[in-house]
Amino acid sequence: LDPSWLMVPVLQASHGIRWRRVSPLDGGAVSVCKVEAGTTNNVIPPYVELQGTLRSYRDETRELLVDELKRALQIAETLGGRMEMELERGEPSVMNNPGINRVLAEACARVSGRPAVWSGPFGMGGEDFGLMTRKVPGAMFFLGVAGDGGPTSLHAPDFFLDESGLVVGSAVFAEAVRLLSEGAGLA
Repeated sequence: LDPSWLMVPVLQASHGIRWRRVSPLDGGAVSVCKVEAGTTNNVIPPYVELQGTLRSYRDETRELLVDELKRALQIAETLGGRMEMELERGEPSVMNNPGINRVLAEACARVSGRPAVWSGPFGMGGEDFGLMTRKVPGAMFFLGVAGDGGPTSLHAPDFFLDESGLVVGSAVFAEAVRLLSEGAGLA
């Protein structure tokens, strides 16, 4: 069997997982980011290798994505091929502590003189901070450091950091530490 042919329905099923099985109110993503097959244009490759990432806001959603990805890959077997799945468990989801969130929101408001927290959905970037918040109450927040040209991707060659934002970030951290030392946040 031609593994390139087998890859097509597997890719379709993989890309459909997010829309088919995860609630639109819950963040989750399955991304196939690398497809590699063959070495020349006139020989059917012996295999196709797919690489990608699973991301979610909740551990339960991540497990659902893993199960659904296994089902999608099994399509190759249903069509007479063979598949192997190697899963490297990355960082867990970041779990912000509600009390620490409140402290950071208060610290931001005190530093800026106005409510300064946006609580909308965030991106699906990978982040190892989730390892820390599993052991110690904490919260991750984003600090606006875009220059006059507007935001750029953190992983792009045109990335620019307006360093004046670092002064604001330091002041927020100092105020958050002061509030925490007074007993705020963890109740």
